[in-house]
Amino acid sequence: MLWSPFAWCIKEIGKTKGLYGLILTGAPKTNKTGSCLNFAWLYSTPLEREKAVSTISVFGSRLEESTLPSIIDESYTLISHEDMQDPMKRCIYNKDTRSTKDKTNIQCTIDYLALGLPIFTML
Repeated sequence: MLWSPFAWCIKEIGKTKGLYGLILTGAPKTNKTGSCLNFAWLYSTPLEREKAVSTISVFGSRLEESTLPSIIDESYTLISHEDMQDPMKRCIYNKDTRSTKDKTNIQCTIDYLALGLPIFTML
């Protein structure tokens, strides 16, 4: 995770082999979020707990904010939704992640740049 701020550069070059996000799993009260706080301290970024990630659009906009790692806290509910699985996989290897919105029977696709790698915490 030390080189994760450079993930966008690695994707631009086209060498995504070995490029992964981090998934922290474990029982409750095992310091998963505390480990994320260490990553946030390392890169001097705040842990944004107030921004809950519940939709593809919020997930995409969170990754588009900066090239620093994006901490997605308690992401088990995201993985359980089938429409979230593809964007979560896509953001690791591709330069973008997609969101499809249905507005008055017209589907529009929004591409978000996947600048930062995600760090997921879950049970």
